[in-house]
Amino acid sequence: MHVEEQVITLCFPTPIWRFDFQDFAPVNDAIRRELSQQDWGKLDAENQQSFGALHSFREDRFIPIDDLPSVRIVLEYFLTACSEIAKERKWDLTENSLTLGNFWVHSTPPGEVTQSHTHKPAVLSGVYYVDKPEDSGDLVFVDVNQFHDYEPRPLPGEVDPISTPQVVVKANEGTMIVFPSWLPHKVPKNMSGQNRVSVSFNAILTPR
Repeated sequence: MHVEEQVITLCFPTPIWRFDFQDFAPVNDAIRRELSQQDWGKLDAENQQSFGALHSFREDRFIPIDDLPSVRIVLEYFLTACSEIAKERKWDLTENSLTLGNFWVHSTPPGEVTQSHTHKPAVLSGVYYVDKPEDSGDLVFVDVNQFHDYEPRPLPGEVDPISTPQVVVKANEGTMIVFPSWLPHKVPKNMSGQNRVSVSFNAILTPR
């Protein structure tokens, strides 16, 4: 018997979109300047009151857009990217539109980690890097298929992109990563001597 044709079908692939900007420096400089003017003690107290002790360091800071106007261009591009993704995925948006749900700032100091979590019930989520020192922690996406543990391990030094339990996405300053909000993700310990600064955001479905 001879095989006439062999086809591999990826049944449930999960897309992750990456955008690397060329002209990011002025935007990042403006965001840094505006962040330096924030009352971090007040933000810490407000976040601790709203979200508990897990937000006692400078991560997940919900800053009003009027206090961080330079982030507007980042948010606008995120929504533009979401619209293009919706077209690419052929989503039916006749009764809904993709709008900005919320955004927040991470300023993660050395030694801190971000535990695995999702952004449900948002539809698409993203992160934009303002400061990304070397060894400060990369975004790690975790596979939701718990049965991969039953598969044979790849050979030493090899990676099977179909069944790998997690994918590390390396980013630089001026990089935006967009992903489905249900996809679990985390960031390992910041091993640099500097803060990793980024802005995260969610897109939600809003009835027209």
